[in-house]
Amino acid sequence: MARHTIKLQAGVGGPDELRRFIAAGADELYGGISSVPSHVYGSGNFASPGDLLAAAAEARASGRKFFFAANEVGGRLL
Repeated sequence: MARHTIKLQAGVGGPDELRRFIAAGADELYGGISSVPSHVYGSGNFASPGDLLAAAAEARASGRKFFFAANEVGGRLL
């Protein structure tokens, strides 16, 4: 019989949220940057690409995956 597992994924908008969800056992995390539309509701967004990259590095250092959330990216953002 196949065994299935559930991954807990959480959207984060800052380092405090990131650490709280890591401590709570989230397997994967995601976040966006305030200047890029992301449809990430219920969570803030990181102020800068550097803040987002720092969060991704911290997540990876704790053994978690981190994803960048972005939607509706138009020509002005590319």
